[in-house]
Amino acid sequence: MQTDLWDDFGEVRYNQGRFTEAKALYDRALAMAEKSYPADSPVIAESLLNQAASAYAASQLDAAVAFNQRALSILRPQRANHPEKFIQALSAMASIRLVQGQFEAALTLNNEALNLLRANGSGGELLISTLNTQPMILHNSDRHDDAQRIMQEAVREAERVWGKNSPMLARLLNHLQSILYHQGDEAAAEAAALRALEILQFTYPDGHPEGAAALANVGDFLSETDDVRARAYFDQAISMAKQFDDALAGYSALRSRALMKHRLKDFVGGLSDIESAVALCEQHSPGGSMCYAIRANHANMLVKAGRPQESLEKAQAVVIELERHGLAQSNEYTQALTAKAWAQKALGQLTEAIATQTRAVEIAEKAYGPEHSETKLLRKI
Repeated sequence: MQTDLWDDFGEVRYNQGRFTEAKALYDRALAMAEKSYPADSPVIAESLLNQAASAYAASQLDAAVAFNQRALSILRPQRANHPEKFIQALSAMASIRLVQGQFEAALTLNNEALNLLRANGSGGELLISTLNTQPMILHNSDRHDDAQRIMQEAVREAERVWGKNSPMLARLLNHLQSILYHQGDEAAAEAAALRALEILQFTYPDGHPEGAAALANVGDFLSETDDVRARAYFDQAISMAKQFDDALAGYSALRSRALMKHRLKDFVGGLSDIESAVALCEQHSPGGSMCYAIRANHANMLVKAGRPQESLEKAQAVVIELERHGLAQSNEYTQALTAKAWAQKALGQLTEAIATQTRAVEIAEKAYGPEHSETKLLRKI
């Protein structure tokens, strides 16, 4: 019972983006589970999955894989009795492989999870969660039509299970919005983002951390077409994140507002926002993938601030940390390399800058293929 409580407390902190606090609570839960239950207990497996999620959030992918594999080794022989936990473990491992750039492995794992769900006639939250992972894998493989089809299936299932005003439905709509936007269907993307926000504002009229994230998401969508409205959404998101002490929503929204200001050549304002985002994410989730992306953005903005040497040092620090965590194929790594290349160019190190950016393109080609949109974008830079 106490194990469940510590896991539950950890989940609350995890969902707030307070990954360091979550890790301490998950450690306590696992220690109690290992003391109280047999080594092959599903209770231990559940704590291991929480540990895997915590390690994943900290970009400690080797540890995440180890925790998840241990959970799978417990659950696979008992999958007939604990199918939902086993499927959860498969889907979690698929998410890890996705971040590692192992798209085929991720797809195989998630397909196994989906096949088990459908064979059992299962629906509800677990099906929706597993369906939600699948489009992310397909989207990163440039299979956007398949990603959209499956995400729409997840949306329909969420409407069936929870109705048309569910926060879970809003979360899925935000993911659908991202897929639609990358396919160039901006009208449908905007409609999905606004519907998600309307659901959350209806459900939580006094505000909520998920509402803060949805406000920022709409701001992201508008930032290239209507910067005045986008700024208003970002301001609301940051204010709401502070109101509910939600670190993840806070540094995500600060990052988005910083990028918009930077694009509008408000370099001072952009740098101020990104430095606030860095401080917040380093306090609560220093090893998280979003924190690495924010630090790479910070390094890039320092070039425009006339501080190329500092930019180079910060970009290189991100590169080294990501390599140490086995994330040298990630989007955050290519962002850090691009920031490093801009700093090298500003310092007159043109040969080094070309070599650095060529390396970023080669990584993208290997991970995504030469015709992937991410690869093409890096070539333009």
